[in-house]
Amino acid sequence: MDDHVESRGEARYRTFFESAPVGIWDEDFSGVKEFLADLLASGPDSVRQHLESNPDVLAEAIRRIRVRHVNRVAREFYGADSEEHLIRGLPKLFDSAAAEVFIDEIAAFAGGASMFSAELGAFTLNGDRKLVQMNVSILPTEGDDWSQVVVTFTDLTERKKLEQSLQRANEMLQRVNSDLEQFAYAAAHDLREPLRTIALYTQLLQKLEIEKLGPPAQTALAYILQNAARMETLVGDLLRFAQTIEPQDLTLCPVIDSNAIADEVIASIAGAIAQAGARVTITQNLPAVAVQAGHMRQLFQNLLANAVKYRSPDRIAEVCVTGIERDRETMFCVSDNGIGIRPEYSNRIFGIFKRLHNTEIQGNGIGLALCKKIVEQYGGRIWVESEIDAGSRFYFTIPRTVIDR
Repeated sequence: MDDHVESRGEARYRTFFESAPVGIWDEDFSGVKEFLADLLASGPDSVRQHLESNPDVLAEAIRRIRVRHVNRVAREFYGADSEEHLIRGLPKLFDSAAAEVFIDEIAAFAGGASMFSAELGAFTLNGDRKLVQMNVSILPTEGDDWSQVVVTFTDLTERKKLEQSLQRANEMLQRVNSDLEQFAYAAAHDLREPLRTIALYTQLLQKLEIEKLGPPAQTALAYILQNAARMETLVGDLLRFAQTIEPQDLTLCPVIDSNAIADEVIASIAGAIAQAGARVTITQNLPAVAVQAGHMRQLFQNLLANAVKYRSPDRIAEVCVTGIERDRETMFCVSDNGIGIRPEYSNRIFGIFKRLHNTEIQGNGIGLALCKKIVEQYGGRIWVESEIDAGSRFYFTIPRTVIDR
């Protein structure tokens, strides 16, 4: 009866061993322990030094590893037809890098460890080199003879290739972004001079030739000046966008009073607020954040100005600023009861030069893109919740890790 139960248990183990989703080796290290008995007794440092300085001893220690069984995943990984095929090919699978890992492994066991993990390159029987995560465990046995060793490994080759590909793509994107910012700065800077020349000579024509110019020509000159001024504003916004570079060390940002910044911004756009007949309110306990004051000012400036600008003609504009502290971030909200935004445009509006409303409302389509750029530099998020003719709520977050120091 006992033999029958043991046989069933062994069968279940073999089934699990063979069908496991990772490569498994069932090995016996007792020969290694016997061969290195004196060195093991003297400690891990002696083991390491002796194996590193005596290649023949290292080769003999590796030769004394006895592989009992290898499961299906391991056989397929190495390209072996059978356990015997793989075990016979073991000697040529060890290169100098694998040998160094083996030295680390034995030194760890000499120091009393029962588990060892490492990433290493592994050669298949066809000569292909792959990257694997290896985990070695010595199972407890009577006499602690290292006779029950389980080695598992996972193929990391494709994951490593993907990581390297993503890293190269990120590096390329960083270079492209840097080049685009430099181009935007140079283009915006160089555009200003011809714009000023256009405006200057247009004003000169108006001043010197006003009597000779008929109404159509005067209207055309006024239109040129109006658009030159608009282009000057656009170029200025583009320059500010290009110059908004990532801070070198966010932990050095001073903790600022958000209420004071918000009050300052409201005072700066007081004329637009009064002209619109809008009411702007601020929660008097906005959380403090560790952000460059200029960046916080730009965030409030753009969001508040937009809330006033895109008001509904059918009601008094109501704008509110709130802020709360959450577990890992501080969240601000600028809400309004204006004309709103269609849900399908909620992401597009943060792109540079994206304007979804009619051109009768002045704007360059840079403000929200600038807000997104600033917020993401600090590891935060910005988004909008809105419906047509029901107002908008713009949220942005600043991670609390920036100030909890």
